[in-house]
Amino acid sequence: MTPWQTSWQYPPLDLKLIQRDVHVWHVNLNEPSTVVDSMLRVLTSDERNRADRFHFERDRDHFIVGRGTLRKLLGHYLNEEPDSLRFHYGPFGKPALVEECDNAGLRFNISHSRGLALYAFSRDLELGIDLEFVREDFATDDIARRFFAPAFEFTEIQTDNGMEFTYTQLPQVKKQHPVDAYLERCGIAHRLIRASSPNLNGRIERSHGTDKAGFKHAGQAHTVANLQAFLTEDCVRYNTYRPHRALDMKTPLEYLQSLPGYENATIDLSVLNV
Repeated sequence: MTPWQTSWQYPPLDLKLIQRDVHVWHVNLNEPSTVVDSMLRVLTSDERNRADRFHFERDRDHFIVGRGTLRKLLGHYLNEEPDSLRFHYGPFGKPALVEECDNAGLRFNISHSRGLALYAFSRDLELGIDLEFVREDFATDDIARRFFAPAFEFTEIQTDNGMEFTYTQLPQVKKQHPVDAYLERCGIAHRLIRASSPNLNGRIERSHGTDKAGFKHAGQAHTVANLQAFLTEDCVRYNTYRPHRALDMKTPLEYLQSLPGYENATIDLSVLNV
């Protein structure tokens, strides 16, 4: 697929997965018994035993169709019989092809919810995909008010005069800078430090130097999973273990929890997902 060919009405007969392409399949798991029986025939004995352990027939059928579809799609990409493929499983149950079955660097990920499933396939790219059913009656706001600290409301930010932030030093540029346009839409004031003020800008540059030193090993994260682990560890270390002189030798989390209304504040690591 090219970047412009983002969907198929029907998949092409000569479907090929080339480097750096990602194919995503949407599958309805609510199939008639004839399809369920057909999918059951491509499963291994272990997978059939797993299907039999489901209490409800609906969940059993969803598993059979979901796993059978995975085998058929993988078989198509690898030009192999679906029932000949073998999997090994990660610590959280994520399936992956055993080495002898994966001679093309094929990577895949699966997510399913309420009778629907998504399958993502690529070559030599670690993938993640997620599908969640959102209940309209779910008490999201009530839960947030009960368990999370009040959100910060930003009223202004301060930056230097670099072109990545503003066009004020470029009078020949008449259009509004994207940063200023975004902040204006959000009702946030944009303050600029005085031009040619290294004593002010130096604090920012020192912060950048600290980040650069802390992230010097990030380039060794050769997979998305490794990078995710690095970012999570660094965030926890920076906010919960490292005291800051500017915060009276408290960690950022300790300082935040010392403020009225933020006594139960926690770190939300989900924002670090890559």
